[in-house]
Amino acid sequence: HHLDERYAVSLVTACREVAEFLAAEREPQRVTVIDKPDHQDQRSTLPALRAAFAASDPHLIHVNRTWLWDRPVDIAAATMVRGAQAVVVEHTMALPTRSRRQRLVRRALNERIGAAVTVSHAAARASEISIGLPIGSVRTIRNGVELVDPLPLERPLGRPVTIGAVGRLS
Repeated sequence: HHLDERYAVSLVTACREVAEFLAAEREPQRVTVIDKPDHQDQRSTLPALRAAFAASDPHLIHVNRTWLWDRPVDIAAATMVRGAQAVVVEHTMALPTRSRRQRLVRRALNERIGAAVTVSHAAARASEISIGLPIGSVRTIRNGVELVDPLPLERPLGRPVTIGAVGRLS
């Protein structure tokens, strides 16, 4: 929702709830939900994905992924849209794979995308090593986080501060 209003945004997702959540912040130009059983990548969805990506005649297709070996069909579909560049963003550190095929597919897909991006330098280097890409070929763009004043070193509570966090690692 912080993206300049001059940019038209369309959304392609496998989850209607995600579409509704994102549309609540900013109404997209177009929303397309592609049914993916169990939200898994399947080659059978490639034509529908490509058509959904191309429907808005985009200049850029942002493929958001949670881990390195995720969503090869989404990336392939994005690279098939004439006139558009695909940017693939990884949000976690790369986990190694023993699958030579997986590495070859990712390396081939990386040759077709406009940019590979991670949210940290460590994640970028791990991706390059895992896939077998030249060092420095994956860019780092950190997640936007508002800076806050640091906590004072002296804690007035008289005991250590306990912080709880909830997250999804799946």
